[in-house]
Amino acid sequence: MKSIELTRRVDELIGKQLNSWLVIRAITNSVAECECECGNVNQVRIYDLLKNKSRKCTSCADKTRGRRTHNMSKTRLYKVWKDVKARCCNLNNSSYKDYGGRGISICNEWIVNFESFFEWSLLKGYNELLTIDRIDVNGNYEPSNCRWATRTVQNNNTRRNFYIDYQNEKYTLSLLARKFGFKPLVVYKRLQRGWSIEDALTLKSGERRNNEIIGNM
Repeated sequence: MKSIELTRRVDELIGKQLNSWLVIRAITNSVAECECECGNVNQVRIYDLLKNKSRKCTSCADKTRGRRTHNMSKTRLYKVWKDVKARCCNLNNSSYKDYGGRGISICNEWIVNFESFFEWSLLKGYNELLTIDRIDVNGNYEPSNCRWATRTVQNNNTRRNFYIDYQNEKYTLSLLARKFGFKPLVVYKRLQRGWSIEDALTLKSGERRNNEIIGNM
């Protein structure tokens, strides 16, 4: 009966905050994966959570005893790390449905260790003008599938992008339109009206197409 009760409790606790712990998922019927407010992730016994025997991670406990921590909890990079974990693991996060909800996770190397994420970021050229980007938008957050990129590069790598094959190359509509000096919306509307890709990318306002003078779109 105790095992059944704990299993029921795990399901009820997922996504809830207990002291400094956010319950992420069940590991077994008596152990849950939890994230501390500081960002550390650990496995915690359900009994200890419910009985307040585990209120925070050991790093936070050490901090209260005056021991040193990484002292980066107020930096932008730390916030990025926290946000990635939240959208992959926290059912209550507004972006969860687009990440964790469709199977995207964060690798164990990063989820339990901010320092590992920090070191990878510096090696990959992190600066505060860049955003974290998954190379395969359906893949996980892990070193082999992530990079630091400009916002333009990241926007060109979303699931919503419209791809076009042009002269044996594959482009996003956004990149191809700007390559020819057009706004992406103009090219998109032309293609929706049945224009060939060549006409959509080359004809300027005021020129003729099929005896039609092209106006601004």
